[in-house]
Amino acid sequence: MQEKDYFEHLFNNEMWEIIVSETNRYYEQKKASDPDHNKTEWHPVTKGEVQTFVGILILMGIVRLPRFQMYWVSDKLIHQESIANIMPRTRFFQI
Repeated sequence: MQEKDYFEHLFNNEMWEIIVSETNRYYEQKKASDPDHNKTEWHPVTKGEVQTFVGILILMGIVRLPRFQMYWVSDKLIHQESIANIMPRTRFFQI
């Protein structure tokens, strides 16, 4: 078995759907308890978006920078195009 096979065994379709459902439920709970919780427009996350988010977290574990915001800065020395191009910083922090 390859590494990808182990990952897909742990993160099967059912697990992704649970993560999506719980992420969206968490947002609704936060919004209900604190209407000013998220001032930017929210739209429910999708399975693909959650998979992208997890992939970014894995990549951030490989390419380590001192602060999350640094992955999206315009400075060519530290900018991580592979992350910045697949998810905007604002959405990453929303999720």
